Amino acid sequence: MDAKKMREEFEASMQGMTFSVDLSRGNHGCYRSLRTHELYCSWVSSWQASREAVVVELPADDGMDGHLWAPDVVAAIEAQGLKVAP
Repeated sequence: MDAKKMREEFEASMQGMTFSVDLSRGNHGCYRSLRTHELYCSWVSSWQASREAVVVELPADDGMDGHLWAPDVVAAIEAQGLKVAP
């Protein structure tokens, strides 16, 4: 995920918080509030750690020279609790 999309998701998640979060940014693009900056850094670190924890074990190639059937790959991904876009 690119930085712009990550920031958009962070800001969307902060909209639903029960406490006030200053999402204004200065000319340099960084959050003006140190608290918001710290929340963002923590959110990004958590997001990255959650992605590092995801490991999908793919099915054996069944003698097809390393090729896998898409339905088998989809099933392996979904077995990990992840969604696969159609």
